[in-house]
Amino acid sequence: MSKLEDFSNTLTSQDAIGQSTLKTSLGQFVINGCINNTTQWHIVQIISNEKIAHTFHDTIISYLGIFLFCALLGLILAIFLSRILTRPVSNLCHEIDILDPSDGTQIDLKSCGSNQELRKLIDSFNGMSQRLFLSLKQNYEIQITEQQMRVQMLQFQINHHFLHNTLNVIKSLAEIHDVPEIETIATCMSELVRYNLEKFPVATLQEELQQVQRYMTIQNIRFPGKFCYDINVPPEFLQMNLPVFLFQPLVENSVEHGFSNKENECYISISCQLENELLHFLVADNGSGMSQEQLKTFQCSGKASPKGHHSIGLANVNQRLRSYYGEEYGLLVESIPGEGTIIDIVLPSSAINIEPSFFQPELSKTISLSQNPSQ
Repeated sequence: MSKLEDFSNTLTSQDAIGQSTLKTSLGQFVINGCINNTTQWHIVQIISNEKIAHTFHDTIISYLGIFLFCALLGLILAIFLSRILTRPVSNLCHEIDILDPSDGTQIDLKSCGSNQELRKLIDSFNGMSQRLFLSLKQNYEIQITEQQMRVQMLQFQINHHFLHNTLNVIKSLAEIHDVPEIETIATCMSELVRYNLEKFPVATLQEELQQVQRYMTIQNIRFPGKFCYDINVPPEFLQMNLPVFLFQPLVENSVEHGFSNKENECYISISCQLENELLHFLVADNGSGMSQEQLKTFQCSGKASPKGHHSIGLANVNQRLRSYYGEEYGLLVESIPGEGTIIDIVLPSSAINIEPSFFQPELSKTISLSQNPSQ
């Protein structure tokens, strides 16, 4: 107690707080003291160092517990927020995994919630999926038509030698009996058959026009004085390569349908012009024309109505041109009922210099050609 009295006596009113230490048999203590300016009392506080250390330890434990609790709470919140943020992405990945591009289905925008970035991503993916579906569908249709054409060509080849020899016999008999019309028909038919069997899938423009001339020669013998045709093509274009069976189906349509109700003055014209990086082949006639329904159907879908040979020829030629040169090319048809029809075969100007290998199925821009247009 004497040490406490000595400590108390050392306190002055000017000192704010006095501090000292005390060692006893009970342990070490910290002594704090001050004088109350109002009452002039000496206030002395004695605290055990062991109790201070125990209090400090308890505080550290409390802070550590609070830290661990906050860390655990932060981890739980992070996992929760992560799941909220990644759930739309996970749903999108699941939708993509189960999506079958072959049936044309698309991902629903609801799967991404209100996330605008994911909505843009889904829109882009749906667009790509739709283009892939259309490409698969187009390639599948082209493969099917190619297989059908190959089967048909094989069927034709089985008897083409017999047919060709028969036509040669007819030609010889006509020559012996001095019947020039039959001889001409047999010769043209023989060349038509040979052309149809050998000129697949590419021919020159000159060969295509010769095929038209053979066909019109036969028609003029069949219907004397009924038809008149004119071919006006610059000589520099005659050696360009084209898909085979391009002009004959169009001319045949004019003869069989456009002129079915006319007895004379049936005129067909084939011309060519290069304009604005586009090559135009115009096949025009003064026949009965196409009805507005047929013309509208063809213009809207790129395919004519499936009724009749007339429609098949136009649709087939148009489909093959688009398969080779692209969707922006093909046939443009203008027709006025009772006055005639103009079919514009639109090709890129680069078609003039295309090599024959371009039209081979394995080297072409597309998988294959479509059906034989003369069917």
